[in-house]
Amino acid sequence: MTDLRAPRPWWNRRDFLKSSAAVAAGVYSMRWGVAAAADIPLEFDGSKFQLKAAEPNPKHGGVIRMGIPVRPPHFDLHQSGTIFNLGAMGCMFDNLIRRDPRDGGKTIIPDLAHSWQIAKDGKTYTFFLRQGVQFSDGAELTADDVKATFDRIAKPPQGISIPRSILLRSTRATNTLSNSNYRKPAMNLSSRAQNTEALRLVEMAIAREPRYGPALAWAAVCCFRLLVDGRSEDPAAARLKGADFARRALGVAGDDPGILANAAFALAYFGEDIGAMMALVDRALALNPNYARGWLLSGALRLWAGQPDIAIEHLETALRLSPRARVGSSMSVIGGAHFYARRFDEALPKLLLAAQDDPSYPLPYRTLAACYAHMGRLEDAREIVTRLRAITSVVIPDASYLRNAEHREFYLSGLRLAAGETT
Repeated sequence: MTDLRAPRPWWNRRDFLKSSAAVAAGVYSMRWGVAAAADIPLEFDGSKFQLKAAEPNPKHGGVIRMGIPVRPPHFDLHQSGTIFNLGAMGCMFDNLIRRDPRDGGKTIIPDLAHSWQIAKDGKTYTFFLRQGVQFSDGAELTADDVKATFDRIAKPPQGISIPRSILLRSTRATNTLSNSNYRKPAMNLSSRAQNTEALRLVEMAIAREPRYGPALAWAAVCCFRLLVDGRSEDPAAARLKGADFARRALGVAGDDPGILANAAFALAYFGEDIGAMMALVDRALALNPNYARGWLLSGALRLWAGQPDIAIEHLETALRLSPRARVGSSMSVIGGAHFYARRFDEALPKLLLAAQDDPSYPLPYRTLAACYAHMGRLEDAREIVTRLRAITSVVIPDASYLRNAEHREFYLSGLRLAAGETT
């Protein structure tokens, strides 16, 4: 298979039904005739595959108009049974894999799944999804979305008829192991229990594929969360372990924005040069300017570097790009930025919202307690410390990730005052 390495933009997604993902919908607009396709390899690594446009100077955007003899009754591609629907709606969605238009569809090439493995008995297919793929609302595609799509086709909701359900009758199950089972919990680090489970799953994935960058990067982020939560029995070992995961991730990252940003964020916390790590996140954002999490992580690094106002700008960009995402992490960073800038009245509502959004996350509680203490509201500060002690034994953490010495001492002095320590 030819690997044409022409630049391709980040993989944007288009609207589809909220209850199902579009990723597999387009698959069913393809004709699955074994005789029509060339031999499909049992294992294919297309993580670097990029499809080159036929035109010498292609441009993105524009309008395509198609004439069809009947009006589509709906935009649910799963229920569509005629080429009049499929031909129009198939252009709106991406596939897991697709036929290569350059050879008349004889070759199977990557689409949303960059790589795949087929068991020797031909009964198990494993697909590995691209990272950073987003729906039109900014939500990131996960393997659970793919599973939901196939599950909907296999067992349609009551009152829905899907002509292709019969094609999946012999399918025993659609499971999410290689991607979602380790990746989605890691992305949703708002739960301490989820983080522990996420780390277990990513380490399973790494054992299976030692060079799988997304798993390595998320393992590093999980180690970061263990340290922030104060739940590591050996913080020094956890720091070394997380840094090793992150460095290995960068070694295989290539131009993957998610790997670059997550690994750089974790390494910055573990003590690597903050300027170099910010440059890596900047590179991730140059590759995908619509990467909401990348802007969030960039804002956090700016805050750690002592640049609170730039941090706020980057977090506001993240929120605009992903307005439906949980706001706890963003509000924690924005609140911290206002705190270090001595804008206490602006910091308080952000930090309170962050703590409310994720009651198990210690970081906003610590900043909130320090904020109240510096405002002279010691009773409120000590109430927050009481709530903090209910979720972690570490009230005053290692704050070496704050590179600005003045900010670091301001934070720690507020925490000491809130905790009732005199020195």
